[in-house]
Amino acid sequence: MIGFIYAFATLACWTLAVRNFAVASAIFKPSLVNKFRLLLACIVLYIILITIIGISPKEVFTNISINQYIWFGLSGIIGLAIGDFFAFSAFAIIGPTKTSLLSTFAPAAALIGGVFFLNESLNYIGLIGIGITLLAVIYTVVHKKQTLTIEAKSQLISFGYIAGIMAALTQGLGLVFTKMGFSNDYIYSRKLAHWISENIASQIHHTQVHPVHVTFIRILVGFCVIYIIDLFRQKDFKFISPFIENKKGTVYLCIGTLFGPVLGVSFSISTISHLQVSIAQTIFSMLPITVMLYGSVFKKEPAITKNWIAALVAILGVIVIVWRDSF
Repeated sequence: MIGFIYAFATLACWTLAVRNFAVASAIFKPSLVNKFRLLLACIVLYIILITIIGISPKEVFTNISINQYIWFGLSGIIGLAIGDFFAFSAFAIIGPTKTSLLSTFAPAAALIGGVFFLNESLNYIGLIGIGITLLAVIYTVVHKKQTLTIEAKSQLISFGYIAGIMAALTQGLGLVFTKMGFSNDYIYSRKLAHWISENIASQIHHTQVHPVHVTFIRILVGFCVIYIIDLFRQKDFKFISPFIENKKGTVYLCIGTLFGPVLGVSFSISTISHLQVSIAQTIFSMLPITVMLYGSVFKKEPAITKNWIAALVAILGVIVIVWRDSF
């Protein structure tokens, strides 16, 4: 029962995060939104780890194996730093509804990544599920007439859809790397650690890691990589001032950060620890429905039949993917 509570709490948090991040991305540059919310989430999660979970300030950084740093870090870089940059770009151009519809391709991307990196099986039922989800994504892109959140030309609109698809692909691959970090005996991760340091590789071991701790490591590495890149580019490294000047936009960003990377991601990892991943992914795939329901009830947005059709088809594809071995 607790697993289902975590799952639907995750869904509720992500819905609120999507709506608030969409507003923030229309006010600030998506790259600034991504960087600031990662920094804010790092601070909040660090305080939670020390005060509520009871991990010492030193153990926050030392109670993680080299192996886990590698894979959780890669997950943060690909899934959060890169993936969410694409997501925020899509929010600003095509809006939260279309972006959440495109995000339903993430489980298919995770499955494909799992086949290559985790030796997971892919049968013809799984291929059918990927095809159904891809059909929904194509349907969403083809029927792209809508009210835009910003004034955009045709090329920019196309980039919005490309960004939405890239967000789904990178977030799905990020999930694969997170799963590799939890693996107790993953041969490729050992080889990579050995390549980094022969002396350290022999000491690699896996420790029990709290879901909030995993979230913190992913976000910390993702933020550090973005900041270092911007330092070399000499661009956007003084990124806090716009959020001080526009307090209204910052409120939306803070709410999105609380319900997204802080609560939402932590709840999602807790869900996977209590439920089968297939059940969790099925529930998470309902995000487009909850985003549209939120818009209809609280924002009085019109219910567009084509969006609902695309959402239902995409969810059907996700269900086929995650339950492929049960057919």
